Amino acid sequence: MSKYCENCGAVVMDGGKFCENCGARVPEDVIVEAVDVVIERPKSYGSPAADAREVRERLVGTKQEYYLPRFEKMETLNSVTGWNWAAFFFSTIWMMYRKMYVFGGAVWLASNLLSAIGLGFLGLVISIAMGVLGNYLYMKDINNRVDKAMDMQPEERELYIQKNSGTGWVGVIVLFALSMVLGAILY
Repeated sequence: MSKYCENCGAVVMDGGKFCENCGARVPEDVIVEAVDVVIERPKSYGSPAADAREVRERLVGTKQEYYLPRFEKMETLNSVTGWNWAAFFFSTIWMMYRKMYVFGGAVWLASNLLSAIGLGFLGLVISIAMGVLGNYLYMKDINNRVDKAMDMQPEERELYIQKNSGTGWVGVIVLFALSMVLGAILY
């Protein structure tokens, strides 16, 4: 007869009082008959919150020491404001580099539309807004990615994290190419 952890479902060795997978205490009366199906469980850090924290760290990638404390502060204070110099000076480039493609595309489109109708000076307002709200928008984007990853099976999650973590130049290059094409059309 085998014991199964009530917390994570892992098999507990005969005579084991604690789960080797998650560390939870296994009550003496929890004994069920083993079945032929073996479920391979991913490494667990003891709780879903710890797993989500690790996924968040991996998705942020570079500059975790900058972003993660700011995310925690914003969540603790329930705040949306802060300051991010990179988001202020390089709004769309920063967003594309951080893989925030939807936000970056929207800001790029708004900036170009304002310029096309003669209101390009409002680009400064957008830059200031991005400086103030950039960390919040990035936190929301990362949190959405974490939620999506946590709903996946371990193998699928790993591929998703590898594809969507850290930074990348592809979005920046696409943005640059689109800007060149738009510039050629308008001027």
